[in-house]
Formats: sequence, structure tokens, C-alpha cells
Amino acid sequence: MPKLAILSNVTIDMVSMSLKKEYEVYQPSGFDAWQQEVLDSQSGLYCFKPEAVYILLYADEYNEKTGQMVLWEESIRQISVNLPQIPIFVSSIYIKEQSVRSYGEIGDADKKKGEWMDTLRRLRQEGMEVYLLPVEETAACIGYNHFYSNKMWYVGNMPFSIVGIKAIVELIKESYHSIKGMRKKCMAVDLDGTLWGGVIGEDGVDGIILSSHKEGQRFKDVQKLLLDMKNHGVILAVLSKNNQEDVEEVFEMHPHMLLKKEDFIVRPRACFHCEVFRVPKNETLKTNKPPAMQVSQHCFSLQ
Repeated sequence: MPKLAILSNVTIDMVSMSLKKEYEVYQPSGFDAWQQEVLDSQSGLYCFKPEAVYILLYADEYNEKTGQMVLWEESIRQISVNLPQIPIFVSSIYIKEQSVRSYGEIGDADKKKGEWMDTLRRLRQEGMEVYLLPVEETAACIGYNHFYSNKMWYVGNMPFSIVGIKAIVELIKESYHSIKGMRKKCMAVDLDGTLWGGVIGEDGVDGIILSSHKEGQRFKDVQKLLLDMKNHGVILAVLSKNNQEDVEEVFEMHPHMLLKKEDFIVRPRACFHCEVFRVPKNETLKTNKPPAMQVSQHCFSLQ
């Protein structure tokens, strides 16, 4: 089983327990004992020889006044020295602000979060294997009141709710799969209802739904996401039963098409870098894998 070390300044027993179903997990014993482990070159952390280290951090305005971020940075540097070439995933932080504040008072939590991000960037620029684990960003998407729990904090010094714990576990799994090359390598997409709304064969180029406002924006955002995936090394392919002439016209003529023919790497036909299939789409990659794709079937992700 893969070996992960989970370090934190709060209680994370439930995170570790969830991960132990798929990973061998090391967690320092004792509350907020991770920095002592880091400083001891003979500690259980280094004897464990993890394949990846995860550091989950939590802060509030009162604690941050003690300068704990400086200590966190020193600890990360020490791990990098004692475990060279081992990826270190460090969480972004959510700084809980004072509950009582007048409208005239402006907190500096955002400033502190920015400083922490700058610290991680600097460590990365210095050549350390430091990566961001976007915990705070995930909490913002889910909702802070759902991601964090005052009850869990007061009962067991664990700030995360059950929802938050599940989200953190998924973040850890996804990040580990990413660095180990276990992520999906190809995204094969349909055209109608995916890259644009409507049916190109019936609605024509001017009739499909694709724009920078209202429902058309939804399909444009899908294209933005696919472009981001391509720029991060994911291969794009098209699975469609449309007439190829209609498809080419959309790519060449529609003003809101962000994706271009050249963004699709599959080249079974010289005139277009995608394949228009005449068999059920879910069977295509199993039985008629495009000849230009010299990759195994497990790498495909279908929409």
C-alpha cells in the first residue's frame, strides 16, 4: 500500500482513519506534536519513509499573532532536508476572524492567507517539492459553515465537519494520484449538448447555443475547462455521430468557439483532428480505438 504521512496542528484522526482503507498512514501521536517530529531526525516520521507528506494547518487571528507561520515554514524546510525528493502537500489556510467586530474594523485574515501563499511559492521557487493542497478553496466552494464545525472543534479540537473531512480525504487521494501519474490522461467528449447547446445537424451554426451570456455561457465555460485540462497535459478527443462537415463549420465559423480543431490530438483523418463515429459512443474506445491514440483503454474519461 502507498505510504502517506499526515501532519497537522489539529486533531485529524478521522482523516487518517478514512485514508487507511487504501493507504498506509503515519500520524504523529499527541495533539499538535508534528513539529517536534519534524525536528527529530530519528523520529517515527522519518523512519516511516513516506512516499508523500501532507500538512493540514488551521489558524485563527489570535494564534497568528504569535508568528506561527514562521514556525510552519521552518518545519517544511526541515522535512525537505530530511526527505529529499518526497512531495510535501501543504494546505492553504482559513483564518477564523474575531466574532465580535464593528463595521469600522477591517480584519487582516486575507492578508495573512496571501502571505502564506507567498511563502509556499517561495519554497517552491527554491526547488523544494512543495505543493498546494487547496483546502481553503474547497471550503469556500462547499461553504464554510458546512466545511467547518464549531461542535467538532470544542469537543475534540477538530475544526472540520464530516463533510469537510470527506472533502479533505478526496483532495489527498486526488493529489497523490496526480503525482504518481494515476490521473486520467484523456478526456473524450461529445459535441451536441457538451461543447454547445442544441443539435448542429438540425440547428445549424447560427442556431446552436454558445455565447458569453445566459445559457450559452455554460457551454463556453465547459470549453474553458477543457482548455485548462489540455494545458495541464490532458489529451482531448471527440466522440460524435454528427456529420463531419457540420462539425468543421462550427469550429471554423462560430465566433464563441474557444476550442480549435488543433486542440484535439486524435488524427485518424487528415482533414480534422477528431473522429466522427457511427457506433455507440461507449463502445467506440473499446472496439474502435482511434489509431493515433497509442494509449491503454483505462486512461479514457468519457462524458
